[in-house]
Amino acid sequence: MSVQPAVVDSSGWIELFTDGPKAGPFLDVLDAEATLIVPVISILEVFKWVLREHSEAQAIQAWTAASPSPPPSLLSLMP
Repeated sequence: MSVQPAVVDSSGWIELFTDGPKAGPFLDVLDAEATLIVPVISILEVFKWVLREHSEAQAIQAWTAASPSPPPSLLSLMP
């Protein structure tokens, strides 16, 4: 039996971070880390959303939760 990769987009991460009503299915997907695919664009979208809604420190925490690599200097790239 082959294991299927799973993609979690920005809406999934935001649902998790806000403890939304649809967070449960995303938690199940995140438990299977070996098959998890998180597109970089999704990480950037979540970073920008958290930055806008909360703070830079929380945006960096969100980036760290969604990505194994540290965030680049994104603030200099945004308008």
